[in-house]
Amino acid sequence: MVTGRICSLPPLFTKSLRNLTTLMNNQSILLSIHQAISNIKWKSNLLEHKAYLICQAMFNQFIIDKDNFFTYKQFAQNYFTTVTGSKKYYFIKDILITNGILDCDNRYFFDIATKSKGKAKGYKFSSKFFVNKNYSSTNQTFSNSIFNSFNSISSISLYCPTGDSCKIKGLEERFFNNFITTNMNQLTFENDIDTFIDQLATVRPADLTINNNITEEFIYLVLDNKEYRYSLKQALQFANSIGKELICFNDKYYLNTVPEFIVQQEAQRKIAYAQSIFHLKNQIYYCNRNLTNSRLDYNLTGLKKELFSKIKFEGEPLVELDIANAQFAIAAHINQDIDANFINHAHRGTLYRYIERELKLEAGMGKQLMFRIAFDRVKHDDEFEKVRKLFPKLMTWVDTYKQEHGYKLFANLLQRKESEIMIDGLLAHLIARGFKVFTIHDALRVKQSQANEIMTIMNEYFNTIGFKCTIRQK
Repeated sequence: MVTGRICSLPPLFTKSLRNLTTLMNNQSILLSIHQAISNIKWKSNLLEHKAYLICQAMFNQFIIDKDNFFTYKQFAQNYFTTVTGSKKYYFIKDILITNGILDCDNRYFFDIATKSKGKAKGYKFSSKFFVNKNYSSTNQTFSNSIFNSFNSISSISLYCPTGDSCKIKGLEERFFNNFITTNMNQLTFENDIDTFIDQLATVRPADLTINNNITEEFIYLVLDNKEYRYSLKQALQFANSIGKELICFNDKYYLNTVPEFIVQQEAQRKIAYAQSIFHLKNQIYYCNRNLTNSRLDYNLTGLKKELFSKIKFEGEPLVELDIANAQFAIAAHINQDIDANFINHAHRGTLYRYIERELKLEAGMGKQLMFRIAFDRVKHDDEFEKVRKLFPKLMTWVDTYKQEHGYKLFANLLQRKESEIMIDGLLAHLIARGFKVFTIHDALRVKQSQANEIMTIMNEYFNTIGFKCTIRQK
């Protein structure tokens, strides 16, 4: 559920955009929404402006959270009041619903035990805004965005594990801010990026696994932009009861008909990819340090990996330097009293292949299994028990930690350590040495001409802090 997680609000939109009435062939979805808002008879320009703010905030929240525009997304009441600045403007979202701009599922979930609403109403934009398949990264959209630009010092919120919010290991916030701004502003894009987006977004029937062709015993079914655990038998029964297919796509599971699913997925992907590139082209940035896991989240951490092939920095391609099985190399760094075979493979970057070989899993399934181990509740089903036999000391530590602190906090433990190593440590080290890089969680994007040199420095730095891992160049 989205609450009031919003940056400060942009100024009023220009009259030239407000008066725009002619639709372009390749038009931003936000522009279509903007025009629909303009067609409503508002009592004042201020109310119209607040409606713009609500829609652009919600649209960008779908983009940031990578949620499906065709499925309801929960927005709490304080989200709308935070966007508009006051509870007295909460009624505006009802006007947007009445005029066919927003749809609402009108469903609350009430937790009897706590006597509280555990789930807010779901909202989505009307399907009429998604009929045009020509989604472009170049066309005009809102003149401003709910994302703040880095140009204002208050726009970036840094969090340091030491509690000092103004510095990252001695780097002043203003310096870090200017460093990121300068780098982001020097990104350039190949001319065929929209054609590439169309190709990248294509979904073929052969990409889908449907109904009884799915072999997993348990699955995580995507409903209302959330994942719920089902047995395969339960999921198939559910699908049949509502006249839908159970569809597996990119290791996620959905309920839909195949033709409708393909149309929606292609539109969703095109919108998300095009909007992400539009923000970068127009220097519309977001950036914050997550207070839960201290990760740095900004435009490039949410960018589809394949799109980097169409982006250059200072005229050069960006090369990825990442840590193999990073979360579990970090686990081995945090606790060196766990299983020797786990530590050995985590250091060498061979952990997932080892698990697949020992447990007779298909390629790619080892990583999925280990991420369930890290992120899921303590379970005693077949797959968890197999990992307990393979790594008994690791699993005793993981299970105990989750039972004592809550299951979500084990993954946060690994991610906080990742951020300490990659941002507070390595990034600061590279900046101090004059390198321009982009940090993306457990990886860096660097200029091709500097990849080997930076990779050497990374290894040297990790040696100084005793962090053993395998760095890969992609």
